[in-house]
Amino acid sequence: MLTDLFNALGVSQRAYALRVTLDPSVVSRFLRGQRVATKDFVDRLIREVGAKRGAPLTEEARARVEEQRLEALKATDVGLFELARLRLDMERSQRTVERLARREEALHDLLAKREAEVSSVRGELDRLRLDWTEDTLAADRRELELRATAEEHASARETLLAEIARLRAELAATAASKAEAEKRCRDLADQVLTMEEELAELHAPASVGEDVPIAALVERLQEFVAAGDTHAVGRELVEVARSRPVKEIHKVLFWLAEAGEGSRAALLLRDVVQLRTWEVVLEVGDVECAPHRARSSSPLRSAFFEAVARFRSVPELADAHQRWSGAFLETAIRDDLVPQLVATPSSRSRPHRSRLEETVLVKVIAADRPWSDALELIGLLQERHEPIGLSLSVAVRLCPPERTVPILAELARPVSLDRADDVDQVGERLADLMVQGPERQFTEALLALPVAERARLLDRMATVSAPVLLTFLNRLYVSGQAALLADALIGRVRAVGRSGELRRLAADARFLSGPLGQGIGAL
Repeated sequence: MLTDLFNALGVSQRAYALRVTLDPSVVSRFLRGQRVATKDFVDRLIREVGAKRGAPLTEEARARVEEQRLEALKATDVGLFELARLRLDMERSQRTVERLARREEALHDLLAKREAEVSSVRGELDRLRLDWTEDTLAADRRELELRATAEEHASARETLLAEIARLRAELAATAASKAEAEKRCRDLADQVLTMEEELAELHAPASVGEDVPIAALVERLQEFVAAGDTHAVGRELVEVARSRPVKEIHKVLFWLAEAGEGSRAALLLRDVVQLRTWEVVLEVGDVECAPHRARSSSPLRSAFFEAVARFRSVPELADAHQRWSGAFLETAIRDDLVPQLVATPSSRSRPHRSRLEETVLVKVIAADRPWSDALELIGLLQERHEPIGLSLSVAVRLCPPERTVPILAELARPVSLDRADDVDQVGERLADLMVQGPERQFTEALLALPVAERARLLDRMATVSAPVLLTFLNRLYVSGQAALLADALIGRVRAVGRSGELRRLAADARFLSGPLGQGIGAL
């Protein structure tokens, strides 16, 4: 086998002996089998052959060569055979040791990694246990809160059920009234059609229109009034409202006022508001709201504002309030009329009292329109930085709570009031106004609010001045239905840190007895 390997090199034995620094005779004896070749010689020959061929011998071929060398040693020299076998075993053992050392090092690394993971998991477990403990405590607290809320809702539920029964009865009565009103409406529509036909026959083309001078028209109206011909008077006034210039409209209004026909003058203004363009309506309003009239009350101006508030769009109403109402309010504030006017809502003898009511915003809140229109108007006026507090104060005192309480609740939204003065007016002054209306109506309007809006209103009330807040709380406690709302407001007062302030004021005002005293005691 060694000869076959050597022949693959293609060199002479002498040349190879020189390469491996051995005597040529030693190389010859190795190849002829006269002497067992050393392991170094065999290993080098195997490397030389692998280099010559360009590919090393396989492990199987190397193992066969080594086995044959060991067999040769065993046959020739048992001692050398045992020594070689021991060396081979030693090399194998060394390789095993090295492999096991590498394995040991890898296991050490893996053990350190696992121990780090165990430490991390233990820390995470500790954190989870702590979180679980905190969550358990929070859940216990939440359970107590929910039980308290459930008890509160159970009481509120009884109140709501009673309210639902009342509303159902009212709904049935309203449905009956609606059916009756619809029948009456149909009858009136038939009468209107009949009257329109009669008026069409009586209406002569030459009797109306701009061709008739205003003086002649007024004389004709005087004749119709004297004769008691109401149909003719109504026909002529409709044509005046429909087609006459603003100056002539005011001449007719002046004549009607002088003749004691105030109701017909109010109808004429209403027809102008409904039939004419907004530009014409503005001209009419400018005359009625002229500066020399601003400080006196006018039934016609009030009727005109009522018609505008009822029939015109919200953007037009914003223009009207800014154009006609702002000037008077500024005058009233400058002349210090506001305190005496607002302080005595029931008085009608004070000067200019009804003039305060003749603002567009007041008329819109009082009109038979959705209260969302009033809120939209308030929003437009706030965008234009137009003061609204005084008008709102008057409206709250004049209008029923079911109209004003929803508006106040909506204004309690944080985003509804951008200016500090409006916040003060709505949160402070209107709170004072709310506690002065009819008790039953106010309580019903407050309880009729959706829960979220009622909560916003209570949040706003918790920030008003202490005297107003104390009066408001007393009002809620006096009404049995609203006592739960008073308790909720007490909780909000405690949350904003006003408990001490309210207790001191209650003690000074001797309010520490009765339901209010119990509520104050809970602070």
